[in-house]
Amino acid sequence: MLYQSDNSAGRYDSIGVLQLYISYDRCPKLTHPGYAWDGVQFLRHRRALPHRGAFRVDRTMVLDAGNKNEAYQFEPKTDEKDIRFIGQHGNRTQRDISQEHSFEVFEMKWSRLEKLSHSSDSDITEAALRLKTIIAKNPHKLLAGEMQLCRDLGIEMRENVVSLFYYPSSKRVSVQRHAETRSNDDAIRWAPMALPNDETKSTLVKNWLSTQKESDITRIRLQIDEELFEK
Repeated sequence: MLYQSDNSAGRYDSIGVLQLYISYDRCPKLTHPGYAWDGVQFLRHRRALPHRGAFRVDRTMVLDAGNKNEAYQFEPKTDEKDIRFIGQHGNRTQRDISQEHSFEVFEMKWSRLEKLSHSSDSDITEAALRLKTIIAKNPHKLLAGEMQLCRDLGIEMRENVVSLFYYPSSKRVSVQRHAETRSNDDAIRWAPMALPNDETKSTLVKNWLSTQKESDITRIRLQIDEELFEK
């Protein structure tokens, strides 16, 4: 099931990309020695709910390798009509590689694609619905596995489609998704199980934990202890 992005980037401040290692010692429920997990962000709510936090995993998947399709023996999921549609209705930007070099990219946010799928123009609606179908039929298997790992640890995640990207220079098309802890309780459960190895980042998460109600932390720790005892 696909969920519209809730624009969490606008409501939360990211305090750094974390490189986590969920160890077997910390999580006896795991059936393997551990799991190295890159690209995880910890987010902290900006204003109304400063105690709220979330862990988010960002993943991008190629739908069309463009110029590299033949070399990679990749079967593209999109065609020229899809690419033209993203170019016509997406947001064009320039991304800097260095001071001297940049490249062009067209981004179509999920909210934009959702709106176009309800257009009064039947051709636009059809094209948008086709792209939504392509995304739905091509889930990110790594992200799905990571979400299942979290469920095995009692951590609920929700998946959002963020954006579609088209890169004219390489003709590549990709889709970005993220999975985010569903509730503050899930973030509290995550933190002690998989603190970042980096001391600075670990301190940031610990500082956030210190803002949580002691009753909530105790309740969740008891839940974890009961689950481990049952196992």
